Amino acid sequence: MMDKRITAKGVSFALLLLLLLLCTATPGKAQEIDLRAGVQQQQKAEQFVLDTNDESYNFLEGVRAFTSNNYEEAKGFFKRVIEENPGSDAAYYYLSMIAIVENEPVAGESYIKEAIARDTSNYWYYNTLAKIYIATQRRAEATKLYEEMIRQFPARTDIYFSLANLYLASEDLEKAEETLDKIEKIFGKSDEIALTRFNIFKSRSNWEGAIEYLKEYDNGFDSPRIESLLGDLYSDRFKDSLAMVYYNKALRSEPNYPGALVGIAELYRSKGDFDNYFKSVKPFFANGTVPLQMKGAYLQQLFQASRFVQTYKVQIDTMITDMLACSNPDSTALYLCAAFYAKVGENDKCIKILRSNQEAYPASTMPAIQYLSFIYSTEDWNLTESEAQRIAPLFPEEVFPLEIESYSKIRRGAYGESIPLLEKMRDIGLRHNDTTVLANTYSLLGDAYYQLGNHSKTFQNYKKALEIRPDNIVVLNNYAYYLAVNGKQLKRAYEYSAKTVAKEPDNPTYLDTFGWILYLMGRPVEAKSQFKHAMLYGGKESAVILDHYAEVLYTLGEYDLAFIYWDQAKSADNSEKIQGLSEKIEKRKAELKKGKR
Repeated sequence: MMDKRITAKGVSFALLLLLLLLCTATPGKAQEIDLRAGVQQQQKAEQFVLDTNDESYNFLEGVRAFTSNNYEEAKGFFKRVIEENPGSDAAYYYLSMIAIVENEPVAGESYIKEAIARDTSNYWYYNTLAKIYIATQRRAEATKLYEEMIRQFPARTDIYFSLANLYLASEDLEKAEETLDKIEKIFGKSDEIALTRFNIFKSRSNWEGAIEYLKEYDNGFDSPRIESLLGDLYSDRFKDSLAMVYYNKALRSEPNYPGALVGIAELYRSKGDFDNYFKSVKPFFANGTVPLQMKGAYLQQLFQASRFVQTYKVQIDTMITDMLACSNPDSTALYLCAAFYAKVGENDKCIKILRSNQEAYPASTMPAIQYLSFIYSTEDWNLTESEAQRIAPLFPEEVFPLEIESYSKIRRGAYGESIPLLEKMRDIGLRHNDTTVLANTYSLLGDAYYQLGNHSKTFQNYKKALEIRPDNIVVLNNYAYYLAVNGKQLKRAYEYSAKTVAKEPDNPTYLDTFGWILYLMGRPVEAKSQFKHAMLYGGKESAVILDHYAEVLYTLGEYDLAFIYWDQAKSADNSEKIQGLSEKIEKRKAELKKGKR
């Protein structure tokens, strides 16, 4: 009766902020964004810090730990730097970046303000503070800060664009236009200005005005970015001939311009002309000058068309081969290639690429997580366990390889073998005061101990899990069910189970637990109502739920219906988990024949 689930969290502050830090301020179509500019920007900030005169052992070790993603260690070094030298603005900067990664915006803001107080001339410190304001939805403060930064750093165009985009986000279109006018007056016309003005037109839904403005701008500059955008706009309006004119114009301005190559290819794909589609898209993937990020973004979009991918998997395989052959693929590109092979059912190729990705980036957690997660999904428990064991020493303070290995052991019923792994996970959680890890680990320990027949330790661990997360409905459900089937504390079991049904009223597992507790409490009529509801939401797929419902119906004297559900329980996929089911059914039939009911 275990019901373990992985739930997705919302976008964290850390993720949002890092995206803001790494992306350019210049708007445009998604496939036109070149993330390299943002990465280089951040690298320059790092370089500035490294160029300071702080060459203390603690500082240098802190930088080393930070760049290796050992944030807890880095934090310790930088705090010692501040103890030695309270004026170290660079140490405060790094502490702010660590806080950002650890999803602690308040601490991040505090640290970066300390850095600014010690160096009021550092643009990167102000920029980080502005991004924190934006990530925490404090647009007014961000706007005020950008306005101050313009006065202090008047030669930096990116500040103007950040401010203009902030006005756009706040729907203050007049101020956005005024800011662009200032940029144009100081620095002259540019594609970036034109693209931002296009976004203002778009905000007003003035599409015709936008097209005319872009055409006028292009007449003076012959910009492939603008020409490609015009092609997209005409394509969106089903004016394919005009779209082709501007895509080709972009290619004359810049041969193999990525946006135009994709635009032409998509025109053919929309018409079902797949021969010309693959001919047109080949230069996009076979050209080493096209950024991998663009290729990856396009593949992600393409993979959403499942039928197309399945039908033309040979041709798409060639596209991927071309992409890998013309450039040194990064981790993201390798993962996308693996995702394709997983999508078309070529698991061996997928595993090979994911493993090569993990081996190419042994210090990075994400490739390892992707690799272990996929081989776990194949249910090859021997491979999963051996690979998790191989990877675990690379990340001694990470729980994910231990978690994958323990899940594998649990799936094959080796509950005793999972206990030492779960205890290691618990110890890591305790060292880092990670409540998420602790809550999950205590829950898993409770499950494992129950399967081993150690009910005392089961309930001890469930209790600890609920002390951390009182609203953890998975633990509440399991705790309630195991209390009930052991004939203990039915009142408490009822209270726990009622919480799960209130939270997820259509979950068949939780309805089953609640219904069974009602039955054990001598309330079969109420229990029947819960099971009827469970049948509507997937309960018929579970032998356990079907068996429980049949038992309730039998108690109520609905014998014919009870045996129908028992027959369904026998044929359910997981019927082997119910020992003695057939024997029990035959016993019930014999009881009826003898008139014992």
